[in-house]
Amino acid sequence: MMHKNREVKDPEQLREILQKSDVCHIAMIDGDRPYQVPMNYGFEYENGRLTLYFHCMKLGKKLDVIAKNNNVSFEMDCDREYILYDPNMHCTLNYQSIIGFGKISVVTDLEECKKGLLLLLKHHGSESGFEMEDKIFRGTVILKIEAEEFTGKRKKYIPVK
Repeated sequence: MMHKNREVKDPEQLREILQKSDVCHIAMIDGDRPYQVPMNYGFEYENGRLTLYFHCMKLGKKLDVIAKNNNVSFEMDCDREYILYDPNMHCTLNYQSIIGFGKISVVTDLEECKKGLLLLLKHHGSESGFEMEDKIFRGTVILKIEAEEFTGKRKKYIPVK
């Protein structure tokens, strides 16, 4: 990381970024070309280990690409704020982000599928009381990324008045 002063290492601050962000961009390898998709996610972050959960339909390019190569990178960000300041019309961007690498896989265990979907729903505002029938997974796939490494970053510029 070029700007070490922007690195976020504190677990609670990393958890805050994960919680505030609502879309995770997943970059995959499709032969000799990159393939990137934005996805809603849920997460589990315990003892420095990060697992991200996603859902998709049982058919589609994502699953075809993952079947060939399950190495991915991921990115999520929040608190984006453009800062324009005079007199020279310089500009900058405040933000918080997490970028990482890992392996993506299809979850096959029904209980883990339920757990992943519940984490996703919780992350996006459904706190409790959601009953799901097993048949929901006939057409839905739960994916997970087990992060092998990730870093947090924060930039907060405050213009001098």
